[in-house]
Parts: sequence; structure tokens; C-alpha cells
Amino acid sequence: MRLKTLLVIEIIVFVIIALAIGAVLLAASFSVKQAVADSRKVDVLQTDFYQLSILRSDYLLYGEARARDQWLTKQKSTKKTLDSMKLPATNETRDLTLLRGFINDIRSITARLVRLREAQGSTTAIEAASPAVKNAVADLLQRNAQISAVLETVTATTAARVTALQNRSTWLIGIFVLLAAGMVVAFGLTVFRSALKPVAELQVGVSRVGAGDLDYTVPENAHNEVGDLARSFNEMAAELKRSYGELEREVDVRRKTEADLREHRDRLEELVRARTRDVEVTMAELSRSNAELEQFAYVASHDLQEPLRMVSSYVQLLEKKYRDQMGDEADEFIEYAVDGARRMQELINDLLDYSRVGRFGKPFEPVDMNNVFAAALANLGVAIDTCQAAVTHQDLPVVRGDRVQLIQLVQNLISNAIKFHGPEAPRVDVKARREGDEWIFSVVDNGAGFDQSYSDRIFQIFQRLQSRAESEGTGIGLAIASRIVERHGGRIWAESEVGKGSVFYFSIPAEGG
Repeated sequence: MRLKTLLVIEIIVFVIIALAIGAVLLAASFSVKQAVADSRKVDVLQTDFYQLSILRSDYLLYGEARARDQWLTKQKSTKKTLDSMKLPATNETRDLTLLRGFINDIRSITARLVRLREAQGSTTAIEAASPAVKNAVADLLQRNAQISAVLETVTATTAARVTALQNRSTWLIGIFVLLAAGMVVAFGLTVFRSALKPVAELQVGVSRVGAGDLDYTVPENAHNEVGDLARSFNEMAAELKRSYGELEREVDVRRKTEADLREHRDRLEELVRARTRDVEVTMAELSRSNAELEQFAYVASHDLQEPLRMVSSYVQLLEKKYRDQMGDEADEFIEYAVDGARRMQELINDLLDYSRVGRFGKPFEPVDMNNVFAAALANLGVAIDTCQAAVTHQDLPVVRGDRVQLIQLVQNLISNAIKFHGPEAPRVDVKARREGDEWIFSVVDNGAGFDQSYSDRIFQIFQRLQSRAESEGTGIGLAIASRIVERHGGRIWAESEVGKGSVFYFSIPAEGG
């Protein structure tokens, strides 16, 4: 049975018993009050008969009219009181009937006695009165004695009834107290067996399980909500034990994994340190090699200038002096020699420019790219006029850099766009936009374009996508542009499609950003 239902039933039974006992006690109390009231009425009646005896004696002794009238009046009031009385017991009712008969007899005897005394003379003493008067007085005394006996019986009976009712009320109160105590004890036992004891066992279970004893189970004796709670607790403890086992296994796996990870991490760190040392050594050697290479390129280019000028001068002298004298084949050979010397001169000059980017750069300063564009345009005036190129620009920002190298960068990109133009007149547009902490510049042309797969190759030194017969140049201009951009902390790339023009991008860090 549910604990709530059991408690409700016990409370209802307790209330019913309490109401029943209360009703009985109320009825007993009412009976006691009624009996006490009847006892008081009997006492009043006894007092009235006592007063009648006194008034009767006064009249018999003195025969006065006042005493007679008082006696008669009291008889009337006593009869009225007696007629109005009702007692519940049968014997008491019988006694009241006797008293009513006696009071009627007394009234008739009194009337006869008054007539006899009035006829004889009311002041005549009883001893000197006639036998009729004496007989009447004797009858009156006899009735008074009978009345006294009946009154004593009624008084005793009423008192006994009051005592019996009071005793019964006392017993009822005792029974009620015992029943109430029994109900309290039964209620307490029910609460103890159904709630307190299971809750205490559940509390012990909580403490044991909380201390780590997952094998402990709470008794499931109660068949109520607390029993359901105990069963749920045991199920929870079992689930917790299962989860704890899985957690321990998972922890073991994680510990092993962490140990393996630490071992691999240590190995990886050692490898990284070793690779870092190798990279540092390699970078140092590479820096030294680049420095030596730049030095060699500069020295070689510079030192080759003089012998190359001498070879070029003598070949040109041969061409002027012996042209048309040694035959067509010799003229062709001389022409090859002159062209080779000229191209060698251009190659050495470009190589010198390439080596100067890192060696002879100026300190960075704020540079207005609009002025840089104007200077590059002035340097390319002849090429622009020859190809009838249209070179435009949007408003360009101010950046920090080497002004001379930035002019060379823009000039090389515009020159490249003009050189590799398509069938239409070249159109070149230079723009810039801000992205984060850098400026992105773009040089857009409508030239012949190139295969996008060569977009990285074109920035390598001496790399050409066209033959020397198709276009002039040494293939070092874009490599110089790439070195200039790298020196300024940016990057350079290109997007193109054959026959649809090209877009060359380069980035420079924004000033203050």
C-alpha cells in the first residue's frame, strides 16, 4: 500500500473514532448536566416541603389567618412546581406521581382542617380541639412523613444517577485517552516502519555508496514510495558501478594513450630539435652561399664588363672594315658575333640589377605610389608611344619602401604588359585595395596572356615563356620584381588565361598597420 494512502486511512480512522468518542462525551455531558438540573429541582422541592411544614406548624399552633394564607399559597406553588417536574428514570417518575398524590391529599386535608378549626375557633389549641380536628392533623402528619420518605428516595436516586453519569463520563474520557494514545502509537509505528526506518536505511546506503562501497544495496522491504525509492537507488548504484567500471577502463586506456603520446611527443620534439638544428645549419649555409653568390654575381658581372666591351668593340670594327669583303658567310658570322656581344651586355647589366636589389637597397621611407607610377610612366615613354599603349591608374596609397626599387617594380610590370600585348593596342590599369594590414596592388592588361600552370615559373631568373625570336629581353625582369617585393615584406603572383590578358598582383604592408 502506498505510504500516502496508509497515512490517509489512519488519519480518517482516527478522526472517525475521535468524532464518535466526542459525540458520546457530549451526550454524557448533556446527561450529567440534565441529572444535575434534576437534582437541583429535587432540592428545590425538598425546600418547598420543608417550608410547608414550618407554615403548617405556625398555623396549627397559632391558628392565625396570615399563617393559614401563607400555608395555602405555598401549597399551590409547591403543587405547581411538582406538576412541572419531569424525571427520566422510571422509579423517579413513580415517586413524583406519589408526591403529586400526597400533595393533593394534603390540600384536601388542609381544606377540611381549616373548615373544622374555623368552625371551632381558629385560636383553640390542638390539645383542646375536637376529635375530627385531631384526626385531620394526624392524617396531615402521616402524609408529611410519607412525603419526606419519598423525597429522600427521590434525592438519593437523583444523586445516584448523577454519580453514575459522572463515572461513565470519566470512563469514556479514559477510554478516549487510551484510544488516542493507541492511535498515536499505531500512527508512529506505521510512520517508523513505512518511512523512518526505510529512510534511515536509505541514508546509510547513500553514505556507503558515497564512500565508494558500490556493492552495498539498500533493503527493499517497504512496499510504498520509500521502497520504490530504495529500488531506484539500488538500480542507480548498480548503474554507477557499471559506469565506474567503464570509466576505470577508459581511464586506463587514456593513461596508456597519454603515455604513448608523451613518448611520441618526446621523440617528435627530439626530431624537431634535430631538424631545427639541421635547418639552422642549412639556412646559415644558404645565407652564406647566397651572400657569396650575390658577391660572385656582382663581381663577375662587373669584371666581365671590360672584356665584353673590348670584344664587342673589335667585332664591330671587323664588321665595319671587312663587311662585303670576305663573302656572305663571313658577314653572317660577324653579325652573329655582334648580336651575341650585345645580348651578353644586356644579360650582364640585368644580372647586375638583380644583384643590386639586396646589396644596394636604400632605407625605407614613406613613398607616394602615385609619384612612383608617374616616374615609371616617364621612363617608359618611348615604348608607350611606339605601341600606342593606354596606361592608367586609380588613386594609389602611400607605403613605406625604397622609392627607386618601387619605381623599378612598377616599371617592369608595365613594361612586361606592353611587351606581350595582343593584336589590339595595349591597355594597362594599375589599381590598389586595402586588405587587412596590407595593400594589394594589381596591374591589369589586355595582352596575350599565358597558361596559368606557368604562373610560378615566370618569376624565376632567366625563365622565358616565348622564344628570343618572338620577344626581346633576358627573362630577368619579373625575377627582379619578385626580389623587390620580397625585400618589402610582400608577395607577388599572377592570374592569366591565354588570349584574355593577365593580372599581376603584389602586396606591400600598409604603413602603420
